[in-house]
Amino acid sequence: VEQADLDGALGKILCPVLLVQADSSCGGLVTDSDAERVLSLLADGLHVKLEGAGHGLGLSSWQVAPLLRALTNFVESL
Repeated sequence: VEQADLDGALGKILCPVLLVQADSSCGGLVTDSDAERVLSLLADGLHVKLEGAGHGLGLSSWQVAPLLRALTNFVESL
């Protein structure tokens, strides 16, 4: 199995990227340090942490307002 060069791949992304992070206390898998590392490698990254949202980012519980707000703000910033 070939190891993917994630750092190299992230460094090549030049378009804006929205990194949406779930709350680790609710089942989110991305840690704060993971998010910081990814953002440090992106040329144009924006990070949003959804407090209180688990791995499903609020979709499974229909608590979608924070996710929709983050997506709307990101798209409007383009």
